[in-house]
Amino acid sequence: MEGGDGGGSLGGIQKVYGDAKRNIQTKLDLISPMVVPRWVFGGMFLLAFFLRIFLVHGYYIIAYALGINLLFNFVAFLSPKSGEDGPILPTQSEAEYRPFERALPEFKFWIRVVRGTGLALIASFISLFDLPVFWPLLLLYFVGLSVHTLRGRVQHMIKYKYLPFSSGKKTYGAQ
Repeated sequence: MEGGDGGGSLGGIQKVYGDAKRNIQTKLDLISPMVVPRWVFGGMFLLAFFLRIFLVHGYYIIAYALGINLLFNFVAFLSPKSGEDGPILPTQSEAEYRPFERALPEFKFWIRVVRGTGLALIASFISLFDLPVFWPLLLLYFVGLSVHTLRGRVQHMIKYKYLPFSSGKKTYGAQ
């Protein structure tokens, strides 16, 4: 047995995978600076998913799982980047200014929102995931979990005196 075509098909698959990965990264690099169109697309994608859930009156467990995923990612988006000793935030007012660094950057947050919504939309077409649940209870639990989680995040912001959003650079009048 000679070393003929044994690894050839695996090499071909790796080449196709590498090419696809490069093409996707090229497309992502092109849309990276387009913040508003990206979020409009993400919002429409979410709206399409929830419209599907509303029209089929099912797949509530998938919607709940997507909600938990979005909440987890939103908290990571609001959180400061952490070092080994805790959050990387200025501790003194005389300290050198450092911009707010997020644990999850905006573009990665958008990618996770779109990816999670896409997976949830695909799962909503698989009847195995249409479990019989009492959806008002899931909604109540999700709202309670969101309030508890976001309250903790706001308390953290107050404790460390930071605001994860800014309205741009400060201007000091026309010259």
